[in-house]
Amino acid sequence: MILISLVPAILLFLAAVGHWQYGLAGQFRWAVGALTFLLTLTALRRESAGWLVILIIIFVIYNPVVPIRFSVTTLEILDLLACVFVLAAGVDFSE
Repeated sequence: MILISLVPAILLFLAAVGHWQYGLAGQFRWAVGALTFLLTLTALRRESAGWLVILIIIFVIYNPVVPIRFSVTTLEILDLLACVFVLAAGVDFSE
């Protein structure tokens, strides 16, 4: 489970600290959305309500089908927060 959370955490961190072309940022969204969805299913299976709510919020923010637009500053903060939460969920689910 740590590997599944490590990939989106790295992508979110890179998105927060770097400036990427729009197409690459869209691909980041696909990867983060898909892997966050897998983590959401894991939280559901483990009946972990706290992680379920957090991961659903992250999935909604980063879903690639209906993207939500934010200012650059807001998105950088959200990227870093989501990075921490996704990595922490992966560590918690690995136990």
